[in-house]
Amino acid sequence: MATPVGVPTTKGMGGALKDAAWGGLAGAVFGITTGILGSGLLGLLAGAIVAGSALKGPRGTAVATMCGFLFVAALFSGSSTTQASGSAEVM
Repeated sequence: MATPVGVPTTKGMGGALKDAAWGGLAGAVFGITTGILGSGLLGLLAGAIVAGSALKGPRGTAVATMCGFLFVAALFSGSSTTQASGSAEVM
């Protein structure tokens, strides 16, 4: 049976904000690691390992699982997780 949708509470919103902050921290660790080691095969794998190990408990497990999933999905689809943005044209 589905969980009923309720009215947001201050405690619930505080927990969601805390989870978002932890996710942002893990993203920063991942970004710094891949910036140092590169966005190739080993750099992305190392980024996932370091970001997952930086957070302890279920959050670290969730981050490592998500990063591993995205790493393998990008590997098999042939796409890169980093794309150049902007135009190469100069005025």
